[in-house]
Amino acid sequence: MKKIVSFAVLAMLSVPAFSAPQYSSAKPVNSVPSHWLNGAWYGVVRGEMSLLSWKNKYSSDDLALDGKSERFSFEPVFGGSLAVGHVADANWRGEVEGGLIGQFTDSGYGADFKLTIPYLSVNMMYDFANNAYVGGGLGIAIPKVDLSWFTFEADKRTVSPKFDLMAGYSHKLTESVSLDFRYRLSFLFGPDVKAEDVAFSGGYWLKTDVDMIINNSFSVGVRYDF
Repeated sequence: MKKIVSFAVLAMLSVPAFSAPQYSSAKPVNSVPSHWLNGAWYGVVRGEMSLLSWKNKYSSDDLALDGKSERFSFEPVFGGSLAVGHVADANWRGEVEGGLIGQFTDSGYGADFKLTIPYLSVNMMYDFANNAYVGGGLGIAIPKVDLSWFTFEADKRTVSPKFDLMAGYSHKLTESVSLDFRYRLSFLFGPDVKAEDVAFSGGYWLKTDVDMIINNSFSVGVRYDF
């Protein structure tokens, strides 16, 4: 009888042990939000050379100019930018960048033309183990055109979406300071502006329409990791 009682007690004690939930010793995987909240910060100062390509389309009451167009290809301009970035992990980082692509001036068809392009964008980059990176950006450009034709002057600024593709390489100088080399391909749209003599109605005007602007830019920057 004692053996039967002892066996029953042992069976009762054994059931909870086998039915209890099993806990894994593996650590939970960090979520994406925690990466972005806990990552490091950095700042970048860049100097940039850009090669701009676009076409100006003209219309005017002057028949010699009406319907004319002028194409610009790989016109060099110089600018720069400042960026503040955040490192999520060993591969992903993002940054907010603002700068000036540059200023281009030209004289053609009896008119003086000036194009100035500041911008603001948000960039996402993927870093490889060899310090190379690729990325993309989305933002706004605020191109301004100044047009002067004889004694008539006009200017116009517009807001355009700006799309970027980029690739680069970072070379560490110290634990906190790196040189940043970057190529960027950008697409944006320019404004149209009309210069006219308001003293005479119905005549003496010139309008230029700047179509899509393609920008190939090459920059060298200094990056500081906080």
